[in-house]
Amino acid sequence: YYPATSSGSNAPVATGEFPVIVVGHGFSMGVGAYENWWTEFVPEGYIFILPRTEVGPIPFPSHPDFGLDIAFAASEVQSWGADQGSDFFGKVADRTALMGHSMGGGCSFLAAENNPMIDCVLGLAPAETNTSAIAAAANVTAPTLILWGTEDEVTPEADHALAIYNNSGADCKNYIRVDQGAHCFFANYNFFCATGEMNIGTLSREDQQLVSYALARPFFNYFLKDECAAYDDLQDEIATNPDLGTNILSCP
Repeated sequence: YYPATSSGSNAPVATGEFPVIVVGHGFSMGVGAYENWWTEFVPEGYIFILPRTEVGPIPFPSHPDFGLDIAFAASEVQSWGADQGSDFFGKVADRTALMGHSMGGGCSFLAAENNPMIDCVLGLAPAETNTSAIAAAANVTAPTLILWGTEDEVTPEADHALAIYNNSGADCKNYIRVDQGAHCFFANYNFFCATGEMNIGTLSREDQQLVSYALARPFFNYFLKDECAAYDDLQDEIATNPDLGTNILSCP
């Protein structure tokens, strides 16, 4: 999904250079569950890429392969910008973020490991993977923002999101707890995710998504668009948003 001159499939790409955000889906979750994200951010000047591989449950997804797919998608889209035969020639900014939810969040760290192309990583309740996202995080130096809902009963934070954060090699990393947030509410409704999470969270899905956008927007704008004021916007949001819990901030 990309900024275009009109609505509909295969519409001409809009004028400008747009950063790339590659999204890793959760286990057994089709990419359609993340329509809320591309609807929110594509009109603001971002290209969203959502690999549809390694969905599951049968066959069970290969986490290493999904990490490779995410990394390939990032590299491939960047190549379009330099390809004179591509509709995206001259339209792809030299900035790329990886964003992933649950399994896709963990696999985003596999994709970002020792990958100099990646400018930042946003993890939405990222899950430990096989091979280990926790181990891979030690070799991820891109600025990192991790969001986790305090009522998440699918990925207990000590074994998943917090462990990934603690082992991250990034000099700039923030860990944000969405108070009363659920695991699945970062995305739109998905049957498999809802089945796996009996606790739906006290915070509504709409409110959890609004909180997530309010944090993701300045994060992306700062690291992908060089909007210097966005760094202060992010810090202000963390300090004042009433729907956040206790956070861990380590970003000079």
